[in-house]
Amino acid sequence: MGRLPFYHRGRFLAALSLSLGLSLALPGCGGEEIDTVSPVVRFSFPSEFTILSGLETVRVIVNDNEGVKHVTYFADGDQLARFVAAPYTLIWNTTAYPDCTTAGSAVLLTAIAEDLAGNRGTASRRFYLDNEGLPPLRVQMLPPVAVTKHSATVAWERSVDYDFSHYIIYRDTSTAVTTLSDSLALLDDPDSTRYSDTGAGVTPFGLDEDTQYSYRVYLYDTFGRTAASDSITTIRTLLPGAVQLIEAAPASKYTANLSWPQSNEDVLRYRLHRGDTAEEADLDSIAGFGPATLSYTDANLTAKTDYFYHLFVIDSAGYTNRFSSTNVLQLSTDSLDVPQLVPTASAVSKYSATLQWLAVPVQEDSSWIDLYRDTDGTVDNTSTLVISQPVPGAPLVYTDATLRQSSAYQFRLLHRDSQNNLEWSNTVDLTTIGIADVWNGALGVSRPGKYDLGLGWDGYNYQPDDFASYAISRDGGLVFTTSDPSQVNFDDPGLQKATTYTYDLVITDTSGATVSTTLDATTRDIFPAAITLVEPTVLWFFRLAWKPSPESDFSHYMLLRSSIAEETFDDANNDAVADCVVSGDCDQVVVILNQDPAPGDTVIFYADNDPNLVTTTGNSLPVYQYTVLTYDLAGGFNASNIAGDTLYSEPQPVTLRIDSSSTNTISMSWSRASWPWPVLEPILFNRYEVWRNMVPDEIPGEPNTTYELVVPLTPIGNTTFTDASDNWEPGQGFAYTIVLVDLFGRIAISNEEIGATKPP
Repeated sequence: MGRLPFYHRGRFLAALSLSLGLSLALPGCGGEEIDTVSPVVRFSFPSEFTILSGLETVRVIVNDNEGVKHVTYFADGDQLARFVAAPYTLIWNTTAYPDCTTAGSAVLLTAIAEDLAGNRGTASRRFYLDNEGLPPLRVQMLPPVAVTKHSATVAWERSVDYDFSHYIIYRDTSTAVTTLSDSLALLDDPDSTRYSDTGAGVTPFGLDEDTQYSYRVYLYDTFGRTAASDSITTIRTLLPGAVQLIEAAPASKYTANLSWPQSNEDVLRYRLHRGDTAEEADLDSIAGFGPATLSYTDANLTAKTDYFYHLFVIDSAGYTNRFSSTNVLQLSTDSLDVPQLVPTASAVSKYSATLQWLAVPVQEDSSWIDLYRDTDGTVDNTSTLVISQPVPGAPLVYTDATLRQSSAYQFRLLHRDSQNNLEWSNTVDLTTIGIADVWNGALGVSRPGKYDLGLGWDGYNYQPDDFASYAISRDGGLVFTTSDPSQVNFDDPGLQKATTYTYDLVITDTSGATVSTTLDATTRDIFPAAITLVEPTVLWFFRLAWKPSPESDFSHYMLLRSSIAEETFDDANNDAVADCVVSGDCDQVVVILNQDPAPGDTVIFYADNDPNLVTTTGNSLPVYQYTVLTYDLAGGFNASNIAGDTLYSEPQPVTLRIDSSSTNTISMSWSRASWPWPVLEPILFNRYEVWRNMVPDEIPGEPNTTYELVVPLTPIGNTTFTDASDNWEPGQGFAYTIVLVDLFGRIAISNEEIGATKPP
């Protein structure tokens, strides 16, 4: 801190006297009180009277009721420092003042504290200074102000020594700077705190480039005492600045176009380096230029290659800028245009494929388009070369007509130039169609017969014509073949009726490829008759009727009967006789030679009055099954449906009536069970059941029925017991029904009658 001349101290004393005045503050009406209390300040260090020298520590303690804003130190009117927070410690350079050791020559040191309300408190002490015989205090070296290739400007802290004489600046190429180093200048003004070293005598240009120099300032006082600065400033002179290469125009396959801005340096020349990486060791000099050249075209390069360039600037002193990877320019030479196959434009047939590709631009040297084909999934220059044409002039559409049907192929274009640079296109995968893709017809029956089949199929008419033959096999054996593509039908005779045969149609083209289709075809059976009526009569025989067969080569009908319920009347050994006739499980009832019904009838009637027919056998009920066999002239037959019945008729419902009622009883009676022949009654009768229901019009035993058997009167096992009564509370009504159950569990349901007890 500088020392104020003595004639300026009056200003400080005037300001100090104002600061010691009273701070007046009036409390507002009803408002908060205003702080009018001044801070209390006292010196705490040094604690006793002492003589100071050099750098000394001074401290005050401040107390205030609200808080201290700042503390400011003054020495004989010179403001030394201001502190805004405790501790308020001053490091005082006493050498800025003359020695004073008598009572009248002490320096007055004052500390003024101001609180948050603007009130001020002060404390002062006189100190005696004695720096006689001590060297001046060191100054501090500051960071260099400017450094160039050939000069450096250094700076240092200003000396405030009262006995200041001069500075001497020393320079050395090592960091040990002493008074034996190069003396650069003597400065006798304490405010001269900068020095520009232009390197006079070092080189013709000044300081050496890219060289380390160290500086130190020595301070001398009027007594000849000296002190070196407390630090050394070390600098390194610069090298020429780099220039940034730019790509002036996009690179072609073999050339790169470079340019750079004018350098601000004293350029002697430029030197261009090139390499295959950005590492300095991989960059080799390829050209040199004068200072006026700002562009270069690098020719004879390799296509589709990365190149790295760095431009060195060489100045008049012969120095070159330092290499930096950030100044490396990377660029890539152009490649051949990538050819492009157009998959959606491919047209595929059985033996050819048409491919299309986009036009390939012409470049600076001759180039060719090669179309390759392969079948193993990978296309390269070892594959089959289909075409090779120069660019321009290469066709954009090409049909490869040397393919096989139903085969997978891969196509790819290769673009190559005179330097054997290569670019492959995308791969187009395609599969030629096969005979199965061009013929998806069917084999069918055009005329079904009993003993032959007429077959027909869709013709094969692919263009270009490559038809070879049709072949038909039946059940694995060849029955037909032709080389006439127009013959699309075949009659197969000598078959069995109602028999399924498997036919295979195979179509062969001239390449030997085949497509086939399979058909299961069945010869028809004899048109059967259809039984429409089997009913017992009261005369104990069956009356039958059947619709006639429309068979064209009719021979006769044969009516068969069996009492075996599971009888199927089959001819398993195909001997034109039902197996049950041979085994005796069925009876031949009649043979009828007449195919058609009697005049006026739509069906053929027949009465089976065989005296051996029975109604019952013990407790069993025989059921007779009938079928009609229709024979044709070839001796084969086809059975009608199977229909049967028993001579026993269903039980007849009884008739119910409500006889009388009382307040607690409902009385009823019904007619006696009856059968066509009374002699059967004791055999067929089982029981009567009396059912009641609170909801009329339901059926006993049906799902969701609300009927219930009347207990204990039912069931009634005597056919002569035909009356019953039901006991209930007065005023209750019900619906009643009688169910007749026969020996075989078949039932007959009577009429429904409503009965009710009388009210009380």
